Amino acid sequence: MRTHTMRLEALELRALFSAFHVSVTDDGVAGSLREAIAQANAHPGQDVIILQADRFTLNSSGAAQDTDQSADLDVTDNLRIVGTGSGGSTIDAAGLDRVLDVSGASLELQNVAVTGGQAVQGGGVRVADGSLLVNHSTITGNTASDPSGVASGQGGGIFGSNSQLTISDSVVSDNHAVGGTVGNVEGGGVAAIGGSVTVSGSTFSNNTALAGNTTATVQGRGGAIYAQGSPLSVDSSQFNQNSVLGNRTDGHGGAISIFNGSGTITASSFTQNQSASSSSAGAVGGAISIDNGGDLTVADSVFSSNSATAGIAFGGAISAIVNSGTVHISNSTIQDNSASGPTLIAEGGGIYLNSTNGLIESTTITGNSATGGFVARGGGISFLGSPSNRLDIRDSTITNNSATATVFPANGVGGGVSVLAGTATADDDTVISGNHASGSQQDVFGTVTIVPD
Repeated sequence: MRTHTMRLEALELRALFSAFHVSVTDDGVAGSLREAIAQANAHPGQDVIILQADRFTLNSSGAAQDTDQSADLDVTDNLRIVGTGSGGSTIDAAGLDRVLDVSGASLELQNVAVTGGQAVQGGGVRVADGSLLVNHSTITGNTASDPSGVASGQGGGIFGSNSQLTISDSVVSDNHAVGGTVGNVEGGGVAAIGGSVTVSGSTFSNNTALAGNTTATVQGRGGAIYAQGSPLSVDSSQFNQNSVLGNRTDGHGGAISIFNGSGTITASSFTQNQSASSSSAGAVGGAISIDNGGDLTVADSVFSSNSATAGIAFGGAISAIVNSGTVHISNSTIQDNSASGPTLIAEGGGIYLNSTNGLIESTTITGNSATGGFVARGGGISFLGSPSNRLDIRDSTITNNSATATVFPANGVGGGVSVLAGTATADDDTVISGNHASGSQQDVFGTVTIVPD
């Protein structure tokens, strides 16, 4: 006779989510979005707020606080906000404060537009020690600035601190971070310090990080995205006409600035992004700048008509300065970008690598220009390595690039590639020809050793 023993297992207790349907567009009244968020915060576990297809404007003014009674909308428990209708739903702060403030929680926005926010950190959304998913949504027309003009803005659209930021199939446009007299201005569209940033299938356009105060020494970093100590991943996305503007000091990364981090860019395009500063300062990375970081990997991407313009200009498309890793570019096109330093120096019309390893594979670098007043080097690529740094070019074409020095033409060298230090090689399937320099060594300045394929 077989004996069966029955075991009793404890059932996991789970808090059921609540769904709030909001159709009242007035702020701070019964049935409003503000009331729904307050109720969701009080209910443990993830909740869902469903907005009717309308504009929800915040007007409950008062001192900024974290109890959701006035000013921005405070999210302190996991929440999903879903817009409805073909055009979605809009949450508009109308300049009252930022729109949403997330602390220690996760927030998902789906089919929602966030606009009209203004705060020093995260004009649209601020996330601290939490996570944000922006899905099929729009972050537009927000500003990170200090009304007193002292602090510099961080994250015109979104600011994340030690948080996971994910932007999927969305638009981030026309957001601005404005500098004050203290600190750097960072991330016209998105700024992240710690945590991570993941972008897919999205468009970033017309975002700006603007130093603003002409008497302060304020750097601008990341017209669209600034990532500090935050791994950045971008896939199948577009970056158009974003800009970073310094004043008495440098502007870094017209579209993306990475500091003390790493980045992976795949199947994306960068068009007409700009890094600019004054005639006595520097502009670094018209599209992407990575400084004091690790690896930057770029694959299957196009960089076109980006520019770095200032007294000293480095990297019309991509600049990498003092990085422990490698800039690896493959199956990509770097075309018609420019580094322009009309009063002083320009290097790397397409790519600038300083104390950084580089690996360029199956990539076309053409029509780029470095134009400086006194010195111009590397219309296509400028490589200034340490003795241990390497630049290896494989199966690539570098043609029709130019290096022009307007004041001292003899100092325009290496229309295709300039190598000042480190070791540079190219395989015999790589073409470096048809480039122009106002001085000598039209195609290559320095030494590029040809190695068998």
